[in-house]
Amino acid sequence: MEQGRSAPIVVHTPTIPEGGRAISVQGRAAGVAHDAQDVILLVRRHGVELEREDLDRSPLVEWRGGDSAAWKLSDASP
Repeated sequence: MEQGRSAPIVVHTPTIPEGGRAISVQGRAAGVAHDAQDVILLVRRHGVELEREDLDRSPLVEWRGGDSAAWKLSDASP
């Protein structure tokens, strides 16, 4: 991946106090996920097949503001 470019799948920083993270696939909004399974389902709709264990280690996925355990605003990294 070139420097300055995002991974094709971006799990954005939690912004919803009740929990949820925006997901984008190739720069397009894919929806809001409330857990890892939601991420898998949302990206599958865009033709990307990932397994749960791929989310944490695949170079296709960029986690912003926390890892796959952070789903609420209070879990987000600064």
